[in-house]
Amino acid sequence: MPGISFYVITSIQNRDYFVIQSYLMLMVVWMTVTHLILDAVLRALDPRTRA
Repeated sequence: MPGISFYVITSIQNRDYFVIQSYLMLMVVWMTVTHLILDAVLRALDPRTRA
């Protein structure tokens, strides 16, 4: 999303904690979902990880 980094930096400077917390939660969810998807793909493609 264009401009989100500038908005977050402005929010940090203005101590807008709700925006900072929302951004961090969004990043945590994004990284967790990405990690789970990549983990599932790796598990499906690599025969050594199958039990």
